[in-house]
Amino acid sequence: MECKCLLTHLGKLKSGLVVIFAIAGYFANAQPDSSLYSDVARQRLLIRITAQYIHTISQGQIDMDSAIRIPCKVYQLSPLLAYNEGYNADGKLSAGTRLLDAGRVAEAKALLNKQRQEARLQLLLDLGSYYVFKPGSEKADLAQASKYINEALLLNKKAPIQWQVECKTLQAHWLDQSGRAGDGQQLINELVTLCDRSGNSMASAKLLLRAGELLHYGDPERLAKFEKALSIFRKENAKEKEIETLSLINIEYFVAKKYDVAENYLRTIVKRQAQINFRHQQYPYDALSWLAYRKGLLTDALSYSNKSLASLASKADSTFISYFYTRRGLIYERLHKLDESLTWYDKGLENRILGTRLFWYRAVIGKVLTLNEIGRAKEALSLLKEAKRNYPPNSYFDKMHFAFLLGTTYANLKKNSLAERNYQIFLTMAEKFPGNTSMMNSLQPIFKFLLFTEPLAKPGRRVTISSGEKTLRLHSIY
Repeated sequence: MECKCLLTHLGKLKSGLVVIFAIAGYFANAQPDSSLYSDVARQRLLIRITAQYIHTISQGQIDMDSAIRIPCKVYQLSPLLAYNEGYNADGKLSAGTRLLDAGRVAEAKALLNKQRQEARLQLLLDLGSYYVFKPGSEKADLAQASKYINEALLLNKKAPIQWQVECKTLQAHWLDQSGRAGDGQQLINELVTLCDRSGNSMASAKLLLRAGELLHYGDPERLAKFEKALSIFRKENAKEKEIETLSLINIEYFVAKKYDVAENYLRTIVKRQAQINFRHQQYPYDALSWLAYRKGLLTDALSYSNKSLASLASKADSTFISYFYTRRGLIYERLHKLDESLTWYDKGLENRILGTRLFWYRAVIGKVLTLNEIGRAKEALSLLKEAKRNYPPNSYFDKMHFAFLLGTTYANLKKNSLAERNYQIFLTMAEKFPGNTSMMNSLQPIFKFLLFTEPLAKPGRRVTISSGEKTLRLHSIY
């Protein structure tokens, strides 16, 4: 329910729900993916790895609980698989789980009247998890969750320690969602101590993993908990959990801009995934492609892009293919092969639906910028108008970039008043991304336009924009 944003907290956005519902419709008649893993450990890893990627590339616009639901819809897996590992290790679907997955919540609640002992405990935890991890942040959901968690806590007093740990872990998540993050962390710490004393190191490691995820990116305790969990998973030879943890550690180093360290982790992830025949290598390869692109190693970037695309082996995998096509387009653009760049952007735009806009919308940005670069601003404006008409930008991030693209396109068409209006919108919105270097790097062409384009240019005209601690002030001396 809660979103720990990567760059800045702009409030809970609803794009995740739109993606989930639209993808659900897209795959409504699809058959189960024949290339999907038969074992539940790799199924859980697939959910987590894909969700981490979606949450990261969306810059937190899609919260983690929404991100979890997307691969579950795409690969037709129960969302509860991501949360019930501690009390349903084999992932077997109970009658209650099937009802919740089908959205028949009232029937699942009614089923409680027929359940006893551990079967009742499992259904109580399933219901509590359904509401705690439900996308959005409705108080009514937390109230419902509290009801089932409290009953589970009463029922588990005579149950094995496993059930006590799972009930209190869910309670810790509820505390975090209810604005009592400190209490939630304290409860998990107590559970880690309990598991350590009972000799259940795997339970301790899983608790450390979940506790770390509840902390904000950049919190030193977050990385410390991940690293401690990693050491336990390696000792226990828990390969899937090791990979999940390595991926979370890698994201921490990306956020901290320690790219050399992140690159080493990505290479390790690729090796570990190959060892367990985990075929979904597109995400680490895509990140390696971006790192090579960033360093100007374009041959390596293209090679990693090839490997990323080669990892897409099914229709379900292809849900996200537009993003990887866009990466390819960016590389060719940097190689100054602009016609090839446009070809890949067009491929990224082939199957546009509302639910997958997160993955193809960057292709619109790339194509518009390339069209402007080769003197085809009129075509760029036509594409922008079509996108605005059929798929209007609905997130803060997309609205901001849309304003920048309109400003650039109108400037190239010599429609200076429209260009200035859209550039000013972009500058105002960019101030909400504190300390974002890439945002500041976009400002040079805007300053050049505002200071030196007639009739805007005036002797002594000043333009100022701030982003966090960075402030740029330019003035015309002509």
